[in-house]
Amino acid sequence: MDPALPEPGDARAASAIAARYNSAFADLPIRTPLTLGDRSHVFHQYTIAVDGSRDEIVGDLAEAGVGSATHYRIPVHRQPYVVERGITASLPMTDRASRDTLSLPMFPGLTDGDQATVIAAVRAAVQGRTPGRAMLAEGPAFDGAAAR
Repeated sequence: MDPALPEPGDARAASAIAARYNSAFADLPIRTPLTLGDRSHVFHQYTIAVDGSRDEIVGDLAEAGVGSATHYRIPVHRQPYVVERGITASLPMTDRASRDTLSLPMFPGLTDGDQATVIAAVRAAVQGRTPGRAMLAEGPAFDGAAAR
């Protein structure tokens, strides 16, 4: 097996953790990863989208002892290298993803207790920071995340 690929058991474990997260977050005003039809996902990351309160939620998670990661805080089309070359683009979904997404702890060895801690911290942070589910009904899903 290619060492760059996850072991089959690792992918199954990560998928089980993602399913637990999806279930725990189903009633929250966030977008969670979507796996379509007969497709599968290795969940090397579990990325959610929250509208407009990402940085505050990241702070709340840190205070609760839960790590998170943000990727591409400056979208590629707004990076200095691109802008300095006069390349411009209107990419509102990319801007939105850059502003609203964060990744939660995800690895096959995440214990049930660790998962419960992540879930409780995310629920508390999101419920304390987001205005409600109605805001997610607008606009298409992006980057594998879907409005529920």
